[in-house]
Amino acid sequence: MNLVILATLLICCIPDAKPCPSSCDCSLLGNEGLRVDCSSRWLKEVPTLPDKTVLLYLQNNMLTGIQAGRFDRLHCLQSLDLSQNPLSCDCDIVYLKHWLDDNANVSVTGATCKGPASPETPTTITQLSGNEFAGCRSTNPIDCWGLLRIDLIMLGVFVLLVLIPVAYLYSISKRLACCVAMTMDTVLYRRTTVRRLKSQ
Repeated sequence: MNLVILATLLICCIPDAKPCPSSCDCSLLGNEGLRVDCSSRWLKEVPTLPDKTVLLYLQNNMLTGIQAGRFDRLHCLQSLDLSQNPLSCDCDIVYLKHWLDDNANVSVTGATCKGPASPETPTTITQLSGNEFAGCRSTNPIDCWGLLRIDLIMLGVFVLLVLIPVAYLYSISKRLACCVAMTMDTVLYRRTTVRRLKSQ
C-alpha cells in the first residue's frame, strides 16, 4: 500500500524536463527559468518548449496559428513575443485566443491576426468575439499525464478505502476464529472433566 502511495507522489512531483528545441536558443535566467529565443527561424509550427520557459521569443517567423496545447505546460511564462508572424483569424488561432483569455497575466506582444473580413488590417486576437470560430472543431488536447495522475490517485483512494478495511476485517476474523477455538477447547475440557468425575 505504501508503495502505491509513494509511486503516486513520485509521478505527480517529478518535473517533465524538456530539452531546448534545436530550432531555438535557450539561456538561463538565474533561478527564475529559461529565456527561449525562437525568433527569425522561418518556423511554421511552435516546437515543444521547456516547461521552465519564462521569456519566449517567436517573432519574425511563418506562424499562421498555434498548435492546441503547445503553451499549456508553460506555467512560468511571463513574456511572449508573436510579432511579425502571418497569424490568420481562422480555426488555427482558436487555441491561442482561449490561451490568451486564460493567461491575461502574461505580457504578450504582436498577438494580431488577419482574416477574410479585414485582410489588410490586423485584428488583436484578444478582441475577437469567438463568433468567428463557430465552425471550428474543439481544440482541447487530451492531457495524458493528467489522466495518468488521476488514475493513480483513484488507485490510491481504492487501496485506502477497500484494501485497508479488508485487512482490518481479516485481522478481526482471525481473532474471532482464535476465540472460537479457545472456547471450543474450554467446552471440551469441561465435558471431559465432568465425565471423569462421574466415572469416579
